[in-house]
Formats: sequence, structure tokens, C-alpha cells
Amino acid sequence: MAGRQRAGSRPASESQARRRSMPAEAAMPSLSSRPTSTASGILRHPGINALRAFFGRRSAWPLDVLTHPRGIWYNAVATPSFAAAMTTRAHWPVVAIVGVGMIGGSIGKALRARRLAGRIIGVGRSEASLAAAKQAGCITEAAVDVAAVADADLVVIAAGVATIPTLLDAVDAVIRPGTLVTDAGSTKVSIVAGWERRRRSRRGRFVGSHPIAGSHRRGPAAADGELFVGRVTVVTPATATPHRDADEVGELWSALGSTVFMMPPREHDRILSATSHAPHLIAAAVAAATPPATRTFTAGGWRDTTRIATGDPELWADILLDNAGNVGTAMRRFAVEVEKLLTVIEAGDRRRLVALLSRAKDHRDAVGS
Repeated sequence: MAGRQRAGSRPASESQARRRSMPAEAAMPSLSSRPTSTASGILRHPGINALRAFFGRRSAWPLDVLTHPRGIWYNAVATPSFAAAMTTRAHWPVVAIVGVGMIGGSIGKALRARRLAGRIIGVGRSEASLAAAKQAGCITEAAVDVAAVADADLVVIAAGVATIPTLLDAVDAVIRPGTLVTDAGSTKVSIVAGWERRRRSRRGRFVGSHPIAGSHRRGPAAADGELFVGRVTVVTPATATPHRDADEVGELWSALGSTVFMMPPREHDRILSATSHAPHLIAAAVAAATPPATRTFTAGGWRDTTRIATGDPELWADILLDNAGNVGTAMRRFAVEVEKLLTVIEAGDRRRLVALLSRAKDHRDAVGS
């Protein structure tokens, strides 16, 4: 695959024509390899073999999609030379961010710091919050009317998952034909499916995405232009999504520093139920089960375990309900592990307890710090 060019020979719109293309993708390394630098400064990230093994019999997409260069992306801000090159290779003259909270504000700051956009328009409901975002350097302009996205070359919707479908419709009604649109929602199936039901009548080119770089902190004051560096972002094209559209969204997150994986929306929601959504419920359960009288004696372990339970309950309720089936499956797996631990503790079986704890430690150690 080395040196293979991406699909699509002609820009789909004036918006895309104003964009500069990235270099051709390089061949994918194996899971056992470490990230390696290429001549252009791109870090090739390991893991494609793991993706093939994990998704090969489960994915709705054919296996060759996962071995296509789009199956795994790159860590963009790998070297100063590549960061400098990105300012000319990836550039959107006008970017609109709908929802300028912690994630949206971080996107804006990252775009500005890397000179990847000329104008950055923040759209939101609160004039005070938008003023704070502008003061913090997240955006260059602010608007409370979604019509402000009409001139954008790229629109990013960084709002709660329950509001994204409505915002997508509102944005699509005012943008120029061919404008690229993505989101930053924590679930993907319902959002992508809602768009796809009306794909033929859409003006924009939508590709879903999810930067796995959240925080329990909220608002533009918590925005960080380096938030996405070294973090994973998942891009979730639908079956009908043109490769060039998915590639361009991948370029966005890659330019902000993410290692970008592409997978179908269903796989995203299934994986994230185990790595993000169910853990939030577990953290909430630990916090709720701790008697108030014992709070004085909580140690670092308790605080580490329950930190994510401080997230916005309204936002998290929408995420959990939108991915309820997968979250239920993940929680039942958790219950099985809890039952195993209880059984060996009640039996006084130290050997089996050590074995279970060791297996858990190995799983955690494999992730790193």
C-alpha cells in the first residue's frame, strides 16, 4: 500500500477545492512494532493487525476496509517539521464550531495554535459563554444564530449527543453544498443513521467522529489546545461515505495531534461502551455506595476511581441511554467479574484471588500510564 493515493480525483466542491491534500498514506505496521517516523515526519501507529483480528468476523464492512490506509491513521504532531508542514497541507479558511465548551473550545484553540484556519466562528446559545470562549482564544468570532455557519468550509458540532441530530439538520439547511461537517459526540450509531436516512437530500458532507479526550471539567475555560495530542480519535464513516470525505475528517483530527482510527459506527459504540460508558456507571456506583460518614477517610484510590463520576449528569444520561444495549452488555460482564471476586473472597481462596487480581493488573498495565 505504500505510496498509494487516496480515492477521488476531483474536488467535490469549492470548499474542498480550497483545501490542500495530505501526502499519500504509508503502509500499516504490525501490532508488535512501535510507532515509526517517516520522511515527512508522520508517526505511523501500530495496531492494524489487532484491528483485523478484532473486527474481521464482526464488522459490517469487508475486511479490506480495515486494511485500507483508512483503517488506521497517524499521530500528526510527530515532529516540528511535520507540524510546520501541516500549516500548508491542511487548512480550512473558515471553520465553524457549534458548541464551544471544553471540547469545542479545545478544537478552536488547537486550530488557531497550528494556524489551520483563518476565521473560527463559535456558535452557541449563551452570549456570555461565547464571550468567554473568545476571550480564552478559542474562537475569533461569535454568533448565537446557526446561520453564521453559512460561509464555513468546515463545521464541527461539539454538543451533547441528544442535540447533535437537530443541530446537523439546522447546519445542513444553511451551509454551501459540499461543505464538510463532523461532530464530536460520544455515541455514533444514532447520529450517523439519522444523517444517512436523508443522505440524498443533504447539502453537506457529514462524517461522524469522536475524540477520546474528554474531561470532567466543563466550559471554554477548560479548553486546551493540546488536548488531542497523543489521544485517539475515532472516525466513523457510513457504508455510503466517500473515502475522500472520511480522509478529510481524518486529516482534521490528525492535524490536531490525534492518532485516528476509522471504524463503522456500531463497532465504535460497542467498544466505547466497555472503555468509557460502562466505566462511568461503575464510577457513579462506587461514589453512590460510599457512606457519607466515610468521606473523610477516602484516599487517592477512591478519588481516582470516582473522578469521572463528577461529569455532567444530564450529558451522561443522554450518552448512556443512546448506547443502552451495549452498555447493558458491558455492565453484565462487569457483574460477572465482581461475582468471581466475591466467590473467591467468601471462600477464603487466596490463590485464586491473587490470580484474578494479577489478571486485572496485567490488563491495566498493558494500557500504560
